[in-house]
Amino acid sequence: MEGENPVFDSETIVNVGTDGYDGTYTEELRQYTDDMLKFVQDKGNAVRLWGSLTQRSGTTPVRSEGVQMNLWNTSWANPQEMYNAGFELINMVDH
Repeated sequence: MEGENPVFDSETIVNVGTDGYDGTYTEELRQYTDDMLKFVQDKGNAVRLWGSLTQRSGTTPVRSEGVQMNLWNTSWANPQEMYNAGFELINMVDH
C-alpha cells in the first residue's frame, strides 16, 4: 500500500470484507476486523466493510470512526445498532 507503485492510491476506498467468515471464532474475527480497519486507516485510505457485526456480536471492540459499512442484510447488521455504534452506513439491503 506504500512505495513508488502502491496497490491502492490515496483516493481508493479499501473494502476489508470480513462478512464471509462462517466459523465459531467470533472474538478472533472481531479482532481481525478491527486490525484490518486500523491498518488501512493508518495507511491513509478510507475503509469499508460488509455488515456482519450483529450476527458476529461479541465483546472485542471494532472501530467505527471513519468506517463505512455496506448494510446488505438487516439480520447480519442491524442498521440502528450500527448507526448507534458510529458507522457510516450504505444501504444495500438485499430484500
